[in-house]
Amino acid sequence: MGSLESSFPEADSNRLPELEERLKGAVLGAAVGDSLGLPAEGLTAKRIARLRWRPWRQRLFFGNGMVSDDTEHTFLVLKALARSGNDTLKFQHELARGLKGWFLSLPPGMGLATAKACLRLLVGISPERSGVRSAGNGPAMRCAAIGVFFREAPEQRDAFSSLVTRLTHTDPRALTGVKALVEVSALAAATPGGKRLDEGQVVSLLKTCANPEDDEWQIRVREIEDHLRRNDSVAAYFKRIALRESKGVSGYVYETVPMAIYAFLRHQDNFQEGIETVLSLGGDTDTVGAVTGALLGALRGEGEIPAEWISRIRDWPLSVSRLRRAVGSLAGRTDEGEPLVFPFFWFASLCRNLAFLMLVVGYVLLRYLPGGNLVLIDRQNAWRAKGEDC
Repeated sequence: MGSLESSFPEADSNRLPELEERLKGAVLGAAVGDSLGLPAEGLTAKRIARLRWRPWRQRLFFGNGMVSDDTEHTFLVLKALARSGNDTLKFQHELARGLKGWFLSLPPGMGLATAKACLRLLVGISPERSGVRSAGNGPAMRCAAIGVFFREAPEQRDAFSSLVTRLTHTDPRALTGVKALVEVSALAAATPGGKRLDEGQVVSLLKTCANPEDDEWQIRVREIEDHLRRNDSVAAYFKRIALRESKGVSGYVYETVPMAIYAFLRHQDNFQEGIETVLSLGGDTDTVGAVTGALLGALRGEGEIPAEWISRIRDWPLSVSRLRRAVGSLAGRTDEGEPLVFPFFWFASLCRNLAFLMLVVGYVLLRYLPGGNLVLIDRQNAWRAKGEDC
């Protein structure tokens, strides 16, 4: 597999500002959904309701938030795209190299399939054969930027969707989920500012993302269509598709991706409502929040994301400013953006991950110890009294 003949979207300099705005929207939207959902990961909807977390704010430490693998993988995709040009083989190897470095920095909470694939890469198995058979969310959480960047290049979308998936996941369902998100994000990024996507067009697009013989996916698409026609809420739709409703949104790609797309379509005009509604379902909140945020951001741009949600992401070395510079470079503004070398500071990431792990373990213990709910609520009320929500 080599380079594709079509040129990159940034060739048209008159469209660079718009492309950059949509890319920033998708990337920062994913980071916001990730950081908001991270403290709630694994909680049920009932437990979240008891904690009274609406309106949602970052809560991991003193009213601030950090990001997880959802945002880190998005950054790795940006880096691989920027360094590879339109060479698919180089993209594959750049992303593989990035995943190996990421894995060696000991990130907490990585998915089992992704961990196995990274281990296979580390022992010398080629990127063409490193993936494992899994229908988890790993590729889905990192793919939206591909749709935005290649919004006018369907051949590239198809080729890069396959690469970003099969590097870690070989189950056809994982690829279907990625194709659905890439195509919807491309359609969102190509939509003029302020306009809504046509729901019927999206449904028709989703039907083409898998083989007609894939009955499970076609059922999912019909469910989206039926609930949109009835104008049902996100919660009502979730009750229809959930494998284990009481546990929240699962890590199964055929649950997470339709859920995020439905929340996106129901709340196209309001980024905050879309994110809060889907996070309140519980379960794999950081990933479903990241995917929903990426779609909403691709449609509306960074300007529609609540500024407080962005400013409350306090992470390092993968900071909000680094994400913005990465997008600027990818969109063609190398004079103002970060150099295409994209240093990831492996040792800094390792130290950060060790501190992050201790922070998360302490937070999880606080959630599940007797009286933990009351402690979290008391912290929230105390910080709110100081003008800061926890």
